[in-house]
Amino acid sequence: MDAHPNIRTYPDVGERAFGKKGRLLVSVFMYTELYLVATGFLILEGDNLHNLFPNMGLEIWGLMIDGRQSFIIIVGLVILPSVWVNNLSILSYISASGVLACIIILGSILWTGAFDGVGFDEKGTSLNWQGIPTAVSLYAFCYCAHPVFPTLYTSMRKKHQFSNVLLVCFIFCTITYAAMAILGYLMFGSNVQSQITLNLPIEKLSSRIAIYTTLVNPISKYALMVTPIVNATENWLPYYYKKRPFSLIIRSTLVFSTIIVALTVPFFGSLMSLVGALLSVPASILLPCLCYLKISGIYHKFGVELVIIIGVVLMGISAGIMGIGILSVPYALASGGWLSLMLLFVITLATFYTVLLVCFIFCTIAYAAMAVLGYLMFGSEGSEKAVARLEMELTKILKEIDSLKSQHSYLEKQLDSLKAASKPRKDELNRLEELNKTISAEEKEIERLIEGSKQLKDKALELQSKIENAGGED
Repeated sequence: MDAHPNIRTYPDVGERAFGKKGRLLVSVFMYTELYLVATGFLILEGDNLHNLFPNMGLEIWGLMIDGRQSFIIIVGLVILPSVWVNNLSILSYISASGVLACIIILGSILWTGAFDGVGFDEKGTSLNWQGIPTAVSLYAFCYCAHPVFPTLYTSMRKKHQFSNVLLVCFIFCTITYAAMAILGYLMFGSNVQSQITLNLPIEKLSSRIAIYTTLVNPISKYALMVTPIVNATENWLPYYYKKRPFSLIIRSTLVFSTIIVALTVPFFGSLMSLVGALLSVPASILLPCLCYLKISGIYHKFGVELVIIIGVVLMGISAGIMGIGILSVPYALASGGWLSLMLLFVITLATFYTVLLVCFIFCTIAYAAMAVLGYLMFGSEGSEKAVARLEMELTKILKEIDSLKSQHSYLEKQLDSLKAASKPRKDELNRLEELNKTISAEEKEIERLIEGSKQLKDKALELQSKIENAGGED
């Protein structure tokens, strides 16, 4: 984005790197991820509300709908008006409370474990190989917010502080995720559910605070999640873009579709694990690296930066093959066991350093082969002669450059002289105008004299004729 100011969004990056196909690929991953995250919000709302009110149910036209599905439908209808709003500035301020909400949820769960009788005595398996794919996918999902980075960067007043902002945010996320994972796992062990709020005793005030705080965030963030999808859909049909009824139909249809998907896929942890493995990893790890390699062109030359990027790509592929948010971290830890985090860390380091080692070995062999071949071909003196020959060639080239510069300077002077000669001076132009006027006046005088001489000639002829006639008479 620093090199190309026209890049404003994540799809712009894909188009800059790989053309229209790159834009389409990035858009598919980005919008699908946002769509499924919005769907996950509805599932989260339905699960937690059903936990608070287990006896809830609806009957529509003789069809019984259970409590969880009823709450998904109700929450979808409550959220619908917020999606109709074009100006989301108010919702953006509300969604900024997510940081405070994380702290409140973490504090409430800590209070529940320490003072409400739950305790921290549960134990689980050290390593569960069957749960590793789910755990890795959820870990990946927790750190994948990269599609919104271009928007954040362009909205910053001091863009040079962007790296510091990312560093602080990721450190904060790591601390809160790790604290939630450890607390939740110590409180409920392998029995922790996909959302830790489903394990909390709802009769306790701290538990209700955690659950209610959890319920507020998705409602405020849903519209922000689906707005990019709405804008993209409306841009595909520019004829109807500014027609308000058409916009309302698009937005309402999108909300109803997420409700249907949420009713069809009721497993929050499984959905978020799927999003993490199939969408978040490509959108936040693989595609940014590939786009950067293509735009910067560093793939043409071998270096440390290329090695690091290759290591990141391989790590992302590993996470994607093996495979939300703060509420699902304990579930991820329970799925994979205590050692799953360590295993993921070891696999990441092993992959990265293996690639690094292979690259350095390749470089060492190549450099050694070049040195040996050069020595065998030219020996120790050969290198000196080669250097001397190169210096002579460099001197010759520099002389040719100086000669060309001299010729260029001479030609420029000649050109300036020709330009000056081709442009008459102002006083010369004035003199030429005066001469033209004088010539015109002289021409007019000559014409008058010619006319006068013609008249005199005619008179002379007339007199001569009279004289001749007079002599004949005499």
